[in-house]
Amino acid sequence: MQWNYIGTYNPKVIKAETQMIDFNAKKLYFTGQEFSVYDYQTKEIFIYERTSFSKLLSSYLDGNIISGVYGVGSNKFYFSGDINKLKGKLIRKSIFISHPIITNNYLIIILISSLFILLLFFFRNKLIMFLKPFNGIIYCNQKQSFLYKNKSIVIFEDQEKKVLFFLLNNLNQYISLNELNQLFENNKNAETISAVVKRREQAIYGLLNKVSKITGIEEQKLILERKNNLDKRIKDILLLPNLLKKTE
Repeated sequence: MQWNYIGTYNPKVIKAETQMIDFNAKKLYFTGQEFSVYDYQTKEIFIYERTSFSKLLSSYLDGNIISGVYGVGSNKFYFSGDINKLKGKLIRKSIFISHPIITNNYLIIILISSLFILLLFFFRNKLIMFLKPFNGIIYCNQKQSFLYKNKSIVIFEDQEKKVLFFLLNNLNQYISLNELNQLFENNKNAETISAVVKRREQAIYGLLNKVSKITGIEEQKLILERKNNLDKRIKDILLLPNLLKKTE
């Protein structure tokens, strides 16, 4: 004696004046302007013409035998017979009960799927990097060396290594070129800013040229530019995007 939610019924099938007359273990019967039979197994409802338009006031179904009191105007009479005799020609059939879209199991699956999609969205870059072989330069702390495909790189000059170490501490971050000036200042001797900038430019473009030859990536793809968020007159750069990482 428990109720269970099995789905949603189609309200267009059952009209306002329709009433349920009885049911058995396999089928449910309705009467109104039409005579309808719902099949539990197929979830379909079969709608027939009526052979009798007497109003069914009360009924009892035993197998296929329906016994009931009918009314015609103010007159009432009792009739017992095969319920199938009440239905005439088949008019149409349609789905009466649609399966529930969301149940507890479906809800759990949807929540887990949504969480998985969100995690993929937030960690998509790391996932891509994990699935895609790393085609960049790795600094190995243990070997104190820059590597490419597990082979040491010996062509970097000291000034270029200064830029690489700075980038390792600011991985995939846009920086102002002026931030690099401190790497090339000579604290012992007074010098002009143009001398510092010249060493900086030589180190950057020398580094880009060598990384391009090592990795096969075009130089213009090794440097990205954008306007500074605070001062649009200043240009920020991103050197070696996603091409550097360090390991212990």
